[in-house]
Amino acid sequence: MHRPLLRDSILPLRRWLRAVWSRSQPQRSKSRLRETGTARLPGDFRLLDALPVVAGMEISQTAFSCAHEVGLAFGDDTAAMAALVLRDIQGPLLLLDSGVNANLVNELKRLGPERLDAAGIDGRVPRYAPPDLLVEQLPVTGGADSPPDGATHSRVWIVGDSEHAEAVARPVDVGVVAATGDLRALSPSARDAISGAAVVDVLTYHGENGAWQLEVVRRGDELPGAGLLLFGTDYANPVRRLIAVYGHPLTSALGVLGEQAPEQAVQRLRSIAEGCEADGLVVLPAFEIIATIASAGDDGEYSNETTKDLIRPWVEAAAAH
Repeated sequence: MHRPLLRDSILPLRRWLRAVWSRSQPQRSKSRLRETGTARLPGDFRLLDALPVVAGMEISQTAFSCAHEVGLAFGDDTAAMAALVLRDIQGPLLLLDSGVNANLVNELKRLGPERLDAAGIDGRVPRYAPPDLLVEQLPVTGGADSPPDGATHSRVWIVGDSEHAEAVARPVDVGVVAATGDLRALSPSARDAISGAAVVDVLTYHGENGAWQLEVVRRGDELPGAGLLLFGTDYANPVRRLIAVYGHPLTSALGVLGEQAPEQAVQRLRSIAEGCEADGLVVLPAFEIIATIASAGDDGEYSNETTKDLIRPWVEAAAAH
């Protein structure tokens, strides 16, 4: 479905584009456009605004010295942006909110493209474009999504809505991960994209826990049984069941864990856990070790901490099985 541009925005487009192309195009050859149109995002680049219209302009101005082709669509039309991604535009994607404005026309002048790929925009745009600018109207399928990326990127953006961000990110080789909750609940492929990137920009707020959750994802150390959340992403419907022996390594008075050595405790735990997976949950055997015992000690802290050397054999036994 094509949307018309507002009348008051079409007239400036017709007037300005013809004027700026007649002045700027002779200064650049086709070969130079292809040589210098490669996207380059500086390592210290940080997107100031994640809104698609603003982000598209900021990326174009930062990453492209010029461009052989430019994509054009409305910033709220995800199907049109998906069509441009599928077209694999070798240049920036410039987005409209309600119509063409001076900033857009000036950016087109600076880029000096030979080709304009328009998606979801009324056919009057080609009619008013300069005669030496090739304009192609791309077909848009309602409800279309951007095709999966699947590539490894050195820079990744974490956003709230990937459909809008991916279109402006892909031309500059930036990966996009959509996340609206706990970052540890992301899919394995999304976590791999984040942990494998040299730079990760978080463009949406994830609360006071977002920073340490991102650090956990970046580190990539998974829990026993895989994943970063012990019971899965839905606490009301857990995917794991923990079966544990509890106690202190030095005494049986505080639980069955202390009744035997670590290796024997592993075998005992296996027999206890047998059959507990019958309802489909993944069973994860565990040691629940008392590491601090309440005690009126001389340090005034009223706690007696178990030494690491005493706990380490249990940790090693758990890791070995």
